[in-house]
Amino acid sequence: MKTKMCTKCKEVKSVSEFYRRIDCSGYTSHCKECERERYRNYHKRKKATVTFTPYTEHEKLKQWSRDNAEYKEIIDPKTGEIKRIFRNYWEYEE
Repeated sequence: MKTKMCTKCKEVKSVSEFYRRIDCSGYTSHCKECERERYRNYHKRKKATVTFTPYTEHEKLKQWSRDNAEYKEIIDPKTGEIKRIFRNYWEYEE
């Protein structure tokens, strides 16, 4: 049975208690327990610093449509480009 020492908690543990590294044939330097604790602490800190916007992306698009009611977005079937034109384009034409 292979063993390895965790560099965080300094305990000698079986290699089954370490995550496999994808980029090489070895194992991580911290045991699974220490890695889980590190992830928990990271996400707690990250959650405290993240500021949420009042609108989701879909709500932003709906708000833009309300604010710019005179415009309409159409997709050009040939190029796939998004174009904005006046909703009543032919009424403005003279």
